[in-house]
Amino acid sequence: MSDRQQVTYQHPPTVPTVHLRAAPLIVPIALHLYFVASSGDRPWDRWEVWQSKNAFHRTKTSRQKCYGHLHINLMHPLSGVGGGPSFLLQEWQGQAAEKIINALNNNAENYRFRDFYLAWPGPNSNTYVARILDAAEIDTSLPIQAFGKGWMLGIRNT
Repeated sequence: MSDRQQVTYQHPPTVPTVHLRAAPLIVPIALHLYFVASSGDRPWDRWEVWQSKNAFHRTKTSRQKCYGHLHINLMHPLSGVGGGPSFLLQEWQGQAAEKIINALNNNAENYRFRDFYLAWPGPNSNTYVARILDAAEIDTSLPIQAFGKGWMLGIRNT
């Protein structure tokens, strides 16, 4: 699926679906990766690690949550992060999406680096994405511009 087919994230998909999105930080040097996920009957949620800890000053909806630097629905799924619009990197549906959604939910409260953030060398948003994919046992290649993706990845515990 390309962004030209324009996912609006207004309606949940009919099957579990996860999108890996990227937003440029410093064009074209660095990317901020994050997940947008729906289990089919639930609305889409944006999962990401953000540089600000507990960034919600006031939640607008009950679907907004934060666990230290880990945020759910901090921004709209299509929002960029300052260097340009976000774009779709990869989509998973069905069983693979379920595995990622389970890893997101199972690691929300106990993500190992939720209270620690460093833009370089990590842990950062890209470290989080790599660890969730590792926990879900999803083999995929993240872009070279995803600095921090390999930060201490040898530690198996997410």
